[in-house]
Amino acid sequence: MNEEKSPLKPDQKMFHMMIYMHKKARNYEKARKVFALMAERGVQQSTVTYNNLMSFETNYKEVSKMYDQVKLRNF
Repeated sequence: MNEEKSPLKPDQKMFHMMIYMHKKARNYEKARKVFALMAERGVQQSTVTYNNLMSFETNYKEVSKMYDQVKLRNF
């Protein structure tokens, strides 16, 4: 998702779908990168975002860190 090459500006739903697609393909690292990209682009992360990403995450320290990121942005 290169901003300079693409005229599209992904919204929250599009990011959710990208995380879901990477998860289904078992490409968890790319799903995490999309999650991080949401924050970089200023797209609000929600409980749906968090639940979607956490449905495959097994590293509980990482889960806690991501939860704190979402919580801080939403308050």
